[in-house]
Amino acid sequence: MSTSSILSSASSASTASSSSTSSDSLNLTTNDFLKLLLTELQNQDPLDPTNTSDILNQVSQIKAIKSNQDLSSTLSSLTLQQQLYTGSSLLKSTITGTNDSGVTVTGAVDSVKVSNDTVYACVGDQSVSMANITEIQAAK
Repeated sequence: MSTSSILSSASSASTASSSSTSSDSLNLTTNDFLKLLLTELQNQDPLDPTNTSDILNQVSQIKAIKSNQDLSSTLSSLTLQQQLYTGSSLLKSTITGTNDSGVTVTGAVDSVKVSNDTVYACVGDQSVSMANITEIQAAK
């Protein structure tokens, strides 16, 4: 049984057993890969064994995917922290922007909050995403 057929079977079983999104397929861990590898080794034809360089390439690919996921997560976290720091510099400044409902909001920034990985400047009971701020006036 080839690696691609085992991966295909595992992918089909995974898709059938849960209602997952396409991003879930990237959440394979090293342990998942090792389970697939052991299953493949147990089911392979002894007269046509898998090439060891193929296995090493697959391990390298899994490690690269995991590294990319970790890097992406770290960069997202750093971006959020930078936006929060930038938002804190707006405290007591007067801003103009639109809230999520499309209403124009103008006033002094009372606080800064994070909601759903988005940083908002709060003016009274209104919140304006950092991306939707169109004007900033320095605090007096």
